[in-house]
Amino acid sequence: MKSTHKRLYLFTIIVLAIILSCGPSSGTATPISASATPGAGQIEDPTATATSTQIPPPENTATSTTAPPTATIVPTSEPPTFTVSVNTNCRTGPGAVANFPIVGSILIGEVGDVVGIGPDDEHAIMNNLDAAGTCWAWLFYATRAGDWSGLPVIPIPPLPPASIGGIFWHDLCAVPFGPPPPNPPEGCIDFGGFSYGANGILESGEPGIQGVTLHLGSGACPSTGLETAITDANGLYSFSPQPAGTYCVSITPLADGNDLVLIPGGFSFPSAGGVSQTVTVTTLAGVDVTDVNFGWDFQFLP
Repeated sequence: MKSTHKRLYLFTIIVLAIILSCGPSSGTATPISASATPGAGQIEDPTATATSTQIPPPENTATSTTAPPTATIVPTSEPPTFTVSVNTNCRTGPGAVANFPIVGSILIGEVGDVVGIGPDDEHAIMNNLDAAGTCWAWLFYATRAGDWSGLPVIPIPPLPPASIGGIFWHDLCAVPFGPPPPNPPEGCIDFGGFSYGANGILESGEPGIQGVTLHLGSGACPSTGLETAITDANGLYSFSPQPAGTYCVSITPLADGNDLVLIPGGFSFPSAGGVSQTVTVTTLAGVDVTDVNFGWDFQFLP
């Protein structure tokens, strides 16, 4: 029995010795560096902190193509035009008859092409339908069409001046000496009782009278003091251009040395006889008046 116990005890010791011989070595194990690259058969330490190495993203080697810009479609507006319900004059500027002369018109059924608008928005500056250039049309009878929003505002032009002139002519009436003829001779009229005188009509071949002085005044007649003019070799005279308005032209045969030229004789036009003659004239801007005429019938000349 004791022998059995001894064998069992010995067997236990041998087993323990074998187990101890297979255990870990008593030396210090060399740790694996966390930064070391594991070799074949090595296992990385999961607790080690790996060195961070930034890897750049792959280069985009594709060629960048810029798309062409998309065209913007802007709706076009109709050009500014107008029509009228009443035939309308077209002038060199806005305003009343006495201000700017008529240079064209726009009639019912015609279309005016507008290039500008007046400061009062009541006049369109349009291409003249009757001549070159532009003119101003009143929009009172107009119907507008198209886009007027971008039209330039055209300032009112200055009023162009106008001159006044005419002819002082010898009104021929050849009455033969002796008993008066029963009928007025050519160029004459009967004032009654076979008293003949010049007819007051400017006829072909009748000459002008040189050296006659005339006066111009501002406003309706009688008025003087603005300017004087003297007739030339053809009997023509003209005052310097004046702003549009009303003026008075006058002539006195017994003043300004006119008596040395005209006496004896008398007026035949604008009215027969009289000590002096006056004519009230109203001018338009830029429109010269050239027919303020005076006829003279010499007493002892044809």
